[in-house]
Amino acid sequence: MNYKDNPFGDFFLFGGIKMFDIQRFTSINEVRVGTTNFEVYEDGTRYLGIATVTLPEWTLKTIDVNGAGIAGEMSIGVAGQFENAEITIKFREVSNRFVGLSAYRAHNLTFRSAQHLYNAAKGKIRQEPLKIMVRSIPSKFNFGNLEQAAETESEATLAIDYIKIWVDGTEQFEFDRFNHIWRVRDGKKMVDYLAGVRKATGLTTSAVGQWQDKTV
Repeated sequence: MNYKDNPFGDFFLFGGIKMFDIQRFTSINEVRVGTTNFEVYEDGTRYLGIATVTLPEWTLKTIDVNGAGIAGEMSIGVAGQFENAEITIKFREVSNRFVGLSAYRAHNLTFRSAQHLYNAAKGKIRQEPLKIMVRSIPSKFNFGNLEQAAETESEATLAIDYIKIWVDGTEQFEFDRFNHIWRVRDGKKMVDYLAGVRKATGLTTSAVGQWQDKTV
């Protein structure tokens, strides 16, 4: 058996044939490829006809800090003071489920996704569960277009007052606008960034982490 290093480094010669050097991959963690598939539920009922979901963008309100003691100016985000956050659900057609989202009340929605991960070192693929739960109120509806042999591309937009996210079964993020809760996983623990605010302002809450997935 003839073996020698290839000067290009990415390959080795095995029996005169160029091969990838598997040792190069032993230090590579799982590669996050993307979303394999997803489903949307409201109170345990599966939604059909959904094409895409645009997840919310979270933007902190800021205060411009300047003056003595600071070199120039800096915009600093205020803890827990998020601007309006919305989630948009696009349907392929105008259905009763699409119209139902316009009912002027809170909608408890659960988004479940399988995320494709590839372990290059072991050559294995696994599906990582992502779960997002939101409580939301309708804010905008676009019934879309009518065109032969085409989707209507109808869109429902809802404003979020509560959200909780799990990745691979582990709680990662929770925000409750009306109970002053903002928790984020930092390493091995969840950090409640508004605990000090609640204490300073005399607020108490028993809502931290209370919303569990009982329907899906």
